[in-house]
Amino acid sequence: MESEELAAYEIGYRTEAIKNIHIDISAFYNELIS
Repeated sequence: MESEELAAYEIGYRTEAIKNIHIDISAFYNELIS
């Protein structure tokens, strides 16, 4: 059984638009090398 490699990245942004209302934006990238 061979080992696997994973390259994973995540970037995100969070803001409070109005009191008690939050906005989240996230982006993910995963590359599995097997």
